[in-house]
Amino acid sequence: MAVAMLMPASGALFLVVGMIVLTIRLIGGEESFLAGQLGEDYSEYRKMVPSILPSWKSRVAASTAKPRWTHGVIAECFPVATAGCFAALAWSYDANLLTRCVLVSFGASLIVHAVIGGRESVSARKSQGAL
Repeated sequence: MAVAMLMPASGALFLVVGMIVLTIRLIGGEESFLAGQLGEDYSEYRKMVPSILPSWKSRVAASTAKPRWTHGVIAECFPVATAGCFAALAWSYDANLLTRCVLVSFGASLIVHAVIGGRESVSARKSQGAL
C-alpha cells in the first residue's frame, strides 16, 4: 500500500489488485501444502481460524507456552521501520532518500537481530541447560 501511494492512480490500482490476487493464490497454495504435511489436525485448525480476516474472538485454546516478546519485536523491526520510512518520506517523492531510509532500516534490523537476537538465543540455551 505504501508503494501504491507513490504511483499514479492507474498504476496503483493495478498494483493493489495484483497484490490481492497474488496473496489469495499464496494463501491457497500454503493451505494445501500444510494440509498435506499436517493432515487432519490442520484441517480442524482451518475450520476454526479464518484465512484472511481475523476474528474478534479467539477460536483456538490458549497455549501454555510463555510468549517471547523480544523475539516478536526483533522479527518485526524491519517491516515497522520500512513503514515508518514511507510514512515520513512518501510526501517528498524523493526515491533516493526513500531508498536510503529503507536500506538504513534494513541495516539497523540486521544489527538488532545480531545484538538482541544473539543475547536471547544465549539466554534460551542457558535456561535449557545447554550452556
